[in-house]
Amino acid sequence: MTVLELFALGMGQLAEPVDDNPVIRDRFMVGWTNIVLHEALDAENSIRAANGETELTTAQTVSSGNDVLTYHDQLLYTALPYGIAAQAYVDDDNDYRANKYRQMFIAGLQSCSKITFGTVEDVYSDSTSD
Repeated sequence: MTVLELFALGMGQLAEPVDDNPVIRDRFMVGWTNIVLHEALDAENSIRAANGETELTTAQTVSSGNDVLTYHDQLLYTALPYGIAAQAYVDDDNDYRANKYRQMFIAGLQSCSKITFGTVEDVYSDSTSD
């Protein structure tokens, strides 16, 4: 998926075709995409860890609408479009819808996040209680 395709999905939540508003697309597409990519980093890394893939040390940063997104499809299709929509509604001064889509974005991130199991070291086993 490209940045432009993600942006079109997000703007589709507003029933706003991307081609109908090139000013919004050209001015905000890259910035809003970078914001949601950075906010989704922990969820992306949880998916990677669960799949045995190398985790990202930093979020992907994009610079054009043609950049290909490297995040997993489940985030790209179920969470990130809502993050784009939330940004658009903030820009539109629509607090109700901005908050609604922000919550949908957060819920999407949570539903995509995977639990990973690890070993916990007992650092208190050698201590004595007073």
